[in-house]
Amino acid sequence: MAAQDSIQSMTISFARAYRRAKKAVWTSLTAFTGHSIFIPEHLVIAPKDLHTADPSIAAEYYRGRYALGGHLVELGNISPFLAKSEDTNWQKALHEFSWLRHLSADGSSLSASHARAMISDWTTHSDNQSSNIVWGLEITSKRLISWLNHSILILHETDSEFHQEFMRCIGMQLRYLKRYSANSPAGRPRLLAYIALTYASICLSGQTEILNFASSCLEEELKEQFPEDGGHISRDPQFIIEILALLLPLRESFISLSMEPPSELGYAIERLYFALRFFRMGDGNLARFNGSGITESDLLATLFRYNDVDKTEPVNGSNSGYERIQMRSSILIMDCDRPPRGELSTLAHAGCLSFELSSENECLIVNAGTPVVANHGSQALWRTTAAHSTAVFSETSQCKFEYPGTNNSLLGNQIFSANLKSEKTRHETESEHTVTASHQGYVREFGARHERKIAMSDEGDLIVGNDWFTGPDKGELRYTTKDQVTIHFHLHPDIRVMKSTQENALVIETRSGQQWQFYCPEVEPTLEESIYFANLSGPRHSQQITLKLSALETHDIHWMLQKLS
Repeated sequence: MAAQDSIQSMTISFARAYRRAKKAVWTSLTAFTGHSIFIPEHLVIAPKDLHTADPSIAAEYYRGRYALGGHLVELGNISPFLAKSEDTNWQKALHEFSWLRHLSADGSSLSASHARAMISDWTTHSDNQSSNIVWGLEITSKRLISWLNHSILILHETDSEFHQEFMRCIGMQLRYLKRYSANSPAGRPRLLAYIALTYASICLSGQTEILNFASSCLEEELKEQFPEDGGHISRDPQFIIEILALLLPLRESFISLSMEPPSELGYAIERLYFALRFFRMGDGNLARFNGSGITESDLLATLFRYNDVDKTEPVNGSNSGYERIQMRSSILIMDCDRPPRGELSTLAHAGCLSFELSSENECLIVNAGTPVVANHGSQALWRTTAAHSTAVFSETSQCKFEYPGTNNSLLGNQIFSANLKSEKTRHETESEHTVTASHQGYVREFGARHERKIAMSDEGDLIVGNDWFTGPDKGELRYTTKDQVTIHFHLHPDIRVMKSTQENALVIETRSGQQWQFYCPEVEPTLEESIYFANLSGPRHSQQITLKLSALETHDIHWMLQKLS
């Protein structure tokens, strides 16, 4: 690791350690002073859970079979909170309680009894679990929201003793979120905490003071984290779905109680719908950038049924660093900015200048995407530049990552050395729309600047691309000995590839029979294996078109995708 990287890594690590120490001191002080837990008297409303539920899954829980976080654990009669599973994703999903929706979908007395038994088990055994799992800010926030969403089932035909214990547990989690939300990491944890606090202040009796605090904090976070185009500051399109599915029921709850929703709540929902339309490709899924993978199509369809805002097509996502070109039935989205910094980057990818392309309702060019269950260890290949449809120098990513379990593991999953100094312009004429962008992620190690221009014809049937490599000052590339470049064009797994009768060309064909020709005059395109991670049943084999070249010898590359039929 270079000296400046080590300094940056240690600086961020010390900042994180300081926050943990501050939290520990605060926890000790409040415990010593004996702050009591506020116990609400009753619930006044149960917000909707918009996620699709399956009552048949409830039957699996009765049998002691818990498929959570992409992992199945068979427990028999043992409580899942005593399970010895070492799968972190399974444990997190268990403690989030989002699986309660399947019990609610069943709605039987048996499901209600099972839900209460699980909550009693959690209350009894949660102290024996890892505090980072049980009391992580995101997990606590999601658990509290799930309990409130499904409180009708949980409290169905219950006795006063359980009711009192349930309210005490809610009060305990409410106190926890109030204590630690302000000093939590920026981005997802803090936003989810304030959403959970606002949920609780609406759903519980006598919470006027908390409501004023929580709704005010939530408004500030929504303004800060979702700029004008509705994209999140983490640059993850998938997070938009998660937050919108929480904000819509929250707004409905305000209205059901004849209360005025915070004004920023409505504005944020409008921006989020704008972003959903922006990132949606022709196949209905969101583009696979910076943490995005499988789109919950059922949930997305539900969200659009709630959409009562303007449905005009978005033009660009300039605040989020993406550009969208849509002509007729062709959609192209390009990442034109660096990944986010610090703790916002824990799910981000090194994919600047990558793009995705769809035609009609099928995707052609994609990024590898994020797996349904992502294990962010040292082999998180989907985050590397090579997993994206862009250029890679010597199989090296534009940015550096640090992962838990490595010798340099100070930052968790964060990206560092991400000063790509990206630039972009957009130009439109009657005949074509063009996006030009560049980054300097390879300047320090390879002395090279990458610039890409992509233009789409007015009919959407011709995409012309140009990749070129210069020195840091935009002059001639001359000071690198490691100049081997591979330009990747990852194909959707449903794409079939054939040789073309034209030299330096390949023909790609979709399931419906669409044919597009890929052509490069300077370099013969080759077909290689790839992996498509954004697949519901696990990673799937796919193919990619690659252009291999020496940047010193061939510093200006042109390529073209033209629709044949």
